[in-house]
Amino acid sequence: GLRARAVDRGELERAREIFDEFAPLSFGLDLGDLSRKAWSLTPGGGDFIADMQTDRYGTLTFAQSANQPEDVSLYERENQRIIALYSSARKRAVQGRYYSEDDGVAYDVLDYRIAASFQPAGVARESLRAQPRLRGCFITGRTRLAVRVTGPNLTSLTLRLAEDLEVHSVVSNELGPLLFFRMRGRDNVIVSLPSGVPPVGAEFTVEIEYSGLLEAQELDENWMGRRGFGLDSVGAPTLFGIGARRYVYSNSIHWYPRAGTSDYATATMDLTVPADYGVVASGEPSDDNPAVWAPNGDAAGTRRYRYVTLQPTRYLSCLISEFAPVTGNAGMVTLDAAPQTGTVRHGVSYDSVRLAVESNERTRDRAGRYYAAAADILDFYASVVGDVPYPTFTLALTDAILPGGHSPAYFAVLNQPLPLPPGVMMSWRTDPVAFSSYPDFFLAHELAHQWWGQAVGWKNYHEQWLSEGLAQYFAALYAEHRSGPEVFSDVLTQMRRWSLRHSDQGPVYLGNRLGRIEDEPRVFRALVYNKGAMVLHMLRRLLGDDTFFAGIRRYYNEMRFRKAGTDDLIRAFEAESGRSLTAFFDRWIHEDDLPDVDFRYRIESGSGGREAVLRFEQRGKLFEVPITVTLRYRGNARETLVVPVAGEVTEVRVPLRGRLRDVEVNEDGGALVEVG
Repeated sequence: GLRARAVDRGELERAREIFDEFAPLSFGLDLGDLSRKAWSLTPGGGDFIADMQTDRYGTLTFAQSANQPEDVSLYERENQRIIALYSSARKRAVQGRYYSEDDGVAYDVLDYRIAASFQPAGVARESLRAQPRLRGCFITGRTRLAVRVTGPNLTSLTLRLAEDLEVHSVVSNELGPLLFFRMRGRDNVIVSLPSGVPPVGAEFTVEIEYSGLLEAQELDENWMGRRGFGLDSVGAPTLFGIGARRYVYSNSIHWYPRAGTSDYATATMDLTVPADYGVVASGEPSDDNPAVWAPNGDAAGTRRYRYVTLQPTRYLSCLISEFAPVTGNAGMVTLDAAPQTGTVRHGVSYDSVRLAVESNERTRDRAGRYYAAAADILDFYASVVGDVPYPTFTLALTDAILPGGHSPAYFAVLNQPLPLPPGVMMSWRTDPVAFSSYPDFFLAHELAHQWWGQAVGWKNYHEQWLSEGLAQYFAALYAEHRSGPEVFSDVLTQMRRWSLRHSDQGPVYLGNRLGRIEDEPRVFRALVYNKGAMVLHMLRRLLGDDTFFAGIRRYYNEMRFRKAGTDDLIRAFEAESGRSLTAFFDRWIHEDDLPDVDFRYRIESGSGGREAVLRFEQRGKLFEVPITVTLRYRGNARETLVVPVAGEVTEVRVPLRGRLRDVEVNEDGGALVEVG
């Protein structure tokens, strides 16, 4: 046990130096308005943190945080890189594999009322030769949150808000002025509640005033990342011209005070910008809103836009840009919704959507084409799922360096790459999500997020494949629908190639931690996007189209405006198929192994004539994997079948229709396997 001993003055001073150096990094409070002293929180009961100096990796931080679902972590603080993050045995025993980030949260934000003004702050550059960058907008905001108490002993609210935004006041109509403080480097506001807070089920409001200069969110990393394009001598992209200014404020920026975890809520936003800017945002636009483009180039004064989200959203976003007037860009699209299944669907359903396309000046002539494409994609997705989640959708075409985009609820931003100088080439064909045979891929993927990622969210970062994998697969389905089986096969082949290349980097379920240590974003896209989509395709071939799409509709209906986990997807498909799928998802989502399969065939004479005996053998871990076999006969006739390979040996006998010339395996690239 511990024993008391005399304090050595030198050791005490050294301990104080260490505490003063490291305590602010993890527990420091920003109380500059109240005190000049350095203040810090004390760790909670059972919490532990240690900074370790290593010769090879510098300073590493080990932490155990009892209030976190994954309570054990090892990370590199300087570069903000997580090396390991997992749940202890004690935590796993309590919460299980499929936990929600909302577990243990004792409050729920029901509604937001946001009034905010945005003043673009111009450009900055690191040096005279450096590429100029937008500094962001000075935001002045007031947000009122309607809060419901969902758990006992609620003593504080931890809200997300960018550290660059200064909080001026926090008040409540029911509770009066509230004490608040901020932790350094955490992008949060901790609001202290008075004793005797309303009981479980009671509701109250909190209103926060704030302001500050905040940089906008970058979208390029969603797709092509930071690699693979030509740079000039100072490291700036060698681009032609200057694009129209745009500012995206969305989920990763924390531009308004919101719940500590993303959750569904309604909202009303009143957003004010200079008169030469327009706003596209989450929600239905008010009929009184001005046009998003400035009439007659009028740059004087300000303009205010109101957006209302009656259908709940996980987070709120807005796009502020210099838009141009366009024609043929708006209308009501009547959707070919599939028949409703017997499952209950949460929220209001729609059979039409009000669609609009907005654009910067350089790409205004593309609005008509994008309107037609978006309308066709929305109609196709609605026919598959049986519903469209939001009554309005705006597609914004904006100038950017790289292709890609972002799709919050109710709208999407689609990058329109700027042209390059003569003689300069920039290729992103070496990226997992660049499909040269499918030019509308980005658009189809972003529109799919209105269903997958927005209408149906995910419980924690492990489950992001439910958003990206489904959006990726729906984009591939649209390629099959619009462009035919050859383009669909090309897309699957590329997804398969990248999935096989990077599968050894970790399981799909590792989520956004994939590729983080190596700073290689292509690993994340190869596995969460492409392998996730390939797993869904293999499941479709195992279950058949009718059962698979019935499972998709059941999953959507049951989880609409809720946060889902892989267990919810499994239950939906098991309910429709009548069979267990746990082992299938364990192998393909929770593990990083791949099947080791050999194939042989022989010709035998049977009672009905000659037969081809197709034999698959698995070594090591056993997978359930559907593999296409193509029989080619003389005279160019061919026969294709899908063999559900499972167990150590799978044999299928196929009556021959003629003289067999050869046999091809996995010709369509539809299975994640290299067959020997």
